[in-house]
Amino acid sequence: MTNPFHDRLVVPQIDDNLTQEEIARWVKPFYMSRPSDAKSIGGLRILYSDIDEGLAHRLLSLQNWRPRVAGAYFAAIKNLVGLQDQIGKLLLRSDLVYAGATYCLALASFNTPASRQTLRDYLDYYLTTPDNWYDQGEAMGALTYLDGLNGTQDAADYLERWQAFVANKPGWNLGDFVADVTQTMNDINSLGDKLSRPPVTQLSLLQGDITRQTVDALVNAANPTLSGGGGVDAAIHRAGGSKILMECQQILNERGPLEPGQAVSTTGGKLKARRVIHTVGPVWQGGQQGEPELLASCYQKSLWTAYSEGLSSLAFPCISAGAYGYPAKLAAEVAVRNVRTFVREHPGLDEVRFVVFGDRHYQLYQQVLQDQGENALPCE
Repeated sequence: MTNPFHDRLVVPQIDDNLTQEEIARWVKPFYMSRPSDAKSIGGLRILYSDIDEGLAHRLLSLQNWRPRVAGAYFAAIKNLVGLQDQIGKLLLRSDLVYAGATYCLALASFNTPASRQTLRDYLDYYLTTPDNWYDQGEAMGALTYLDGLNGTQDAADYLERWQAFVANKPGWNLGDFVADVTQTMNDINSLGDKLSRPPVTQLSLLQGDITRQTVDALVNAANPTLSGGGGVDAAIHRAGGSKILMECQQILNERGPLEPGQAVSTTGGKLKARRVIHTVGPVWQGGQQGEPELLASCYQKSLWTAYSEGLSSLAFPCISAGAYGYPAKLAAEVAVRNVRTFVREHPGLDEVRFVVFGDRHYQLYQQVLQDQGENALPCE
């Protein structure tokens, strides 16, 4: 049977190729990910303001399914309804079938009369082609999902044809497709809402044990060899177990000792935190050897690591204010100032927690937070 859409529907096509930098930026992090994946969330946080209709249109116009998936994904996340005609035609033509599932999600996210009609047109034809194992399941799932939103019964018109179509397709269960589309759409809507709203990050202050914190990541005041020294460093390695040290050793073998002001991440091992971000603070030498800049970099690089990995909450100790001799009040001022600046410029972090050990540091942080105009919430 000849596909009726190939001759009737013309879609924009461009021959220019993406540069390797563009592929790394716009395609690789997204074409195989789900909106709930931490890596996908992290990438979108960084790029969200640069994603627009022009970019998505270009990706959808390339002769490769990977950028087309990324383009449709961006259209869904940012509700780029102006692309529904292009995406609808791509779905109906099904030239590159690997992208079809994401087209269905984008059309479901638009939820317009035109996008719903496209899903119906797709099913009208492709449910009559039992040898084409394309994206009929995703289209049925999307239409059923929209019925639930809109109080309609469009999918019911296709149930008999669906049953005939899947007769020779073990594992094609409509309930599974509906559940998957529903979960993905919930993730898309939640992520889009979170990334589009003004940044609001809770700053919290706690006196206690950083290894017991229930956050996405702990920041470790590490030494250059990442081997677990004293203080917070030793406590995190002890509580997290050998997996942390194993990954630290791999990093050390690959890049050598970690320089002051840099940050790397590993598993959280046995900790409640999923990740540990290791950063090396400066040794205090009077303040004239670049110590403030290096300490600021510790906070900036740690926050950026959490942000780019899609983490939502992290806990900082008092970096460099112990054995490295950095004056505690000055260290607290650097910490609060840099965290405060970062979270105001980068939406998406839910909480940054300062975890201090003694009364003196707790009082210092309270005072610095007040002086810098922040009302940190105490947390249990």
